Amino acid sequence: NLWRSNQHSEGPLARRHLLGRIIDSVVNDTNNTWQYSPTGKQLRQQRQQHSDPSPGDAAGDLTSALANLDQVWEIQQRSKPRSRWTKLELKNDDDSNDEKKDTESDPTTATATATATATAATKKEFVYLLEPPGFSNPSCLIVFIGGAALGTFPQVAYQEFLTRISDQMNAAVITAPYNVGTLDHFALAKLVGERSRKAILQCEEDPQRLYNANLPVYCLAHSLGCKLACIYAAATGQDYDGTGFVSFNNFSFGSTIGMAKEFAQSIRKETMSSTNGSGGGNNGDTTLDSIFDVAQSFLGNIGLEFTPSPTDTERLISLKLDGARIAKTRLFVMDEDNLDDSTSFLRACEGMTNPTLSALTGNHLTPVYFKLDLKDLPEDARELASESLGGFQSAAFGNDAELDALVNEVCGFLLGKKPTRELLLLSGSAAAATTTADEGGDEGQ
Repeated sequence: NLWRSNQHSEGPLARRHLLGRIIDSVVNDTNNTWQYSPTGKQLRQQRQQHSDPSPGDAAGDLTSALANLDQVWEIQQRSKPRSRWTKLELKNDDDSNDEKKDTESDPTTATATATATATAATKKEFVYLLEPPGFSNPSCLIVFIGGAALGTFPQVAYQEFLTRISDQMNAAVITAPYNVGTLDHFALAKLVGERSRKAILQCEEDPQRLYNANLPVYCLAHSLGCKLACIYAAATGQDYDGTGFVSFNNFSFGSTIGMAKEFAQSIRKETMSSTNGSGGGNNGDTTLDSIFDVAQSFLGNIGLEFTPSPTDTERLISLKLDGARIAKTRLFVMDEDNLDDSTSFLRACEGMTNPTLSALTGNHLTPVYFKLDLKDLPEDARELASESLGGFQSAAFGNDAELDALVNEVCGFLLGKKPTRELLLLSGSAAAATTTADEGGDEGQ
């Protein structure tokens, strides 16, 4: 329907705008897709009439689910005497000064300026800041960039991952959320990179924090966030004290459809596992497979691609990231991650110092772990919160043991330790995996 309504549009910008609308439509309406059946309409009407969702509903759209969980998360944070998580609104002093000068030079623009300022305030840039344990002075600062969709609500999807790292490292963590309804990864990289940079400066200048400007600053990223971090570093020369890429991703647009299919299946499998295997059969899987297959065929034929493309991204890394920065980079590769594209990064580094690689048990979603329960709220707030969230009671996702191993490996890297289990990647495949300790390495590593 979107395609038909846009036949009058011509040119690459129009097609890109159309694609953004299609992506938004698919992402935001996946819940109906997952619930599709010959009686899908009746099932959705029944679901709306009951406050307690069925296990099958839990396999719905990831973005919508995270948006709902974000509401629960905010309620939880407000219920605490003092939360370590802060939604840090970013100042824009340059714009404020320009507006002040314009108003002083022409008083008739005062009203228009005030209106523009009020409008901008509703769209104010922000990041999420995780304070160190005990609100102590941080020993280091970590900039984190999440993956596609997950990075829209990083404080929910990666809450446990980042909190455990912060606890071990006494670190402050800054993470900038972003939406993925665009093919322009240059724009996304600039958005998250600039917001993170502004947040660091603001934390250094904030009299309530006064973070030391000489603190070590590290970058961690997951999936698409790894590509965005590379683009920003290549474009600006940003040099961190260390960079960790978990499940590096640099797939083409056509391959991303297949990746999304596997990603959705992983979500569904994990959800069914957490509900004792009762997921309402495999009708949802069959329909979902058909939708992804059609989308991959259609979008592949019209020649759409991310900017930069995978090849251009590799070239950008090869030309702009010097050996010194590559040497401070660690790739974290999960044994059962079919969505990992770390070989793309390695190809770009040929002829330079290779990054180190850590092999771990897990999959593409290992960094994603959360537990949210209304029982954790004050009693007087539970019923109100449940009603406003359509009967929501609790949600859990992830593998605790695999997450813990990843956290320990990441912290070991930040502390200068060698990989616990090294991975040798050759010709795009995992050729060998060896344990450092078995070859005479330190058992503590």
